[in-house]
Amino acid sequence: MDRSAKTKYFELILPHIRKRGFSYLKIDEILKYLNISKATFYKHFSSRDDLIEQLVIEYASRVVDVDPIVLDDKLPFGQRFQRIFEQALLSVLIMTDEFYSDIKQNQPALIAHMTAAQTKRCDLLQQFYREGFDKGVFHAINPVVFFLQDDPVLRRLTDPFLLNYYDTTLKQQFLDYYAIKKVTLFKGDFLNPAEDGMDRIITDLLKNSYI
Repeated sequence: MDRSAKTKYFELILPHIRKRGFSYLKIDEILKYLNISKATFYKHFSSRDDLIEQLVIEYASRVVDVDPIVLDDKLPFGQRFQRIFEQALLSVLIMTDEFYSDIKQNQPALIAHMTAAQTKRCDLLQQFYREGFDKGVFHAINPVVFFLQDDPVLRRLTDPFLLNYYDTTLKQQFLDYYAIKKVTLFKGDFLNPAEDGMDRIITDLLKNSYI
């Protein structure tokens, strides 16, 4: 299957598996959500589990694999860091606890695929942060501790109870956390709010139909 078809199916089915996982889905429901016939479905997938496997592979390719932008040393560090943060947001918004739990219970072999992708991501992100340290752009902090905090913190920030209790929005929570991350990472001379596009990036993410 070509990449455009994978992306299309990914975005059509994702809203339904984010909230409850996929184990409850019957083939008829999947056909309805994907708006395809049974013949078309089995042309691309051998089973429901095969569909889920393809979704997880697409997720890893889109979110876990480090974007080439991050590794392009010709681009500004600010732009590259924005892409890291955007992927961290996407990971939390796509791979909900319900989705992950279903994968772990029903297709545990896929967890190994995700773990391998995450390990590679950690190695590449360390290269990025060390480059920034060496060039005097970043404060000399532990890069592993710095980026491993993202997933648990961002997941906590999506808690509806907290959003309601503190009378805030998901967008504002994400922006505030991003501001903390930037100030912690970048030395003062390299902070340039005028060039920061994270407000637009977060707005676009939250507007996506599958979020």
